Amino acid sequence: MFRYLVLCLLLVPISAHAYLVISDVDDTLKITNSGDAREAAWNGFFKNDVFPGMPEIFRAWEADGAITYFVTASPKLIERKVRSLLGHHKIAYAGLTLRSNLLESKLRYKLRAIGRILDANPHEDAVLIGDDVGDDPEVFAELKQRYGARILFAYVRPVQRRELPEGIVPYVTAFDVAVAEQREGRLGLGTTLDAAKNVIAGNAEKLFPKFAWCPTEVRGSGLPTERAPYVTAVAVIRRIESICRERLSALESVSY
Repeated sequence: MFRYLVLCLLLVPISAHAYLVISDVDDTLKITNSGDAREAAWNGFFKNDVFPGMPEIFRAWEADGAITYFVTASPKLIERKVRSLLGHHKIAYAGLTLRSNLLESKLRYKLRAIGRILDANPHEDAVLIGDDVGDDPEVFAELKQRYGARILFAYVRPVQRRELPEGIVPYVTAFDVAVAEQREGRLGLGTTLDAAKNVIAGNAEKLFPKFAWCPTEVRGSGLPTERAPYVTAVAVIRRIESICRERLSALESVSY
């Protein structure tokens, strides 16, 4: 009976109160390649591919009591496409903000848009999640300075593997996020195990699109996965390194 109780406590997260999740869309949830304007435009209108396991992470946050807002620098022209994507993956959200003034810098726009959400919810802390193709690392670092302890965690997918500001957590798969969120007590072991399955069984080209950084060695990468105390983490690490070493080998063979 005691073992059963312990297992239940591990599987079910315990949150002190509701919190916000404020997320980017492109190259965070959706595979876009926003660093390439032509490909990003094509993917924005005609593609709906997402990183394996990421929709499940957003649904797990919702189940834990989180209120989700999406803030993207994409133009309002594709708002219907973004809403369709979120609806297709059954991701609930309280707000979706797209950039209406394309002359405004992405950094200034995101600071203003996310700051507005935080100011409108003064009693809620927030988890931020984005990528390093645009200004998310700098935006998140600035928001951490402005709002202090209210920013619970800031995740950035290192698509270009830019150097991240201090306090920003890199992630390359849903498993990274699940591991870190379980450690923080917001998500449970069940979400972590599901994320592991999604990574192990996920399509290699969707897990690591050709434009994204692919770690051939997880050890020393700073990713939460390398410190995960689970047997499944070994399988996840093997899967990541296998994909990335295969890609590197293919690139080297072409160069010769």
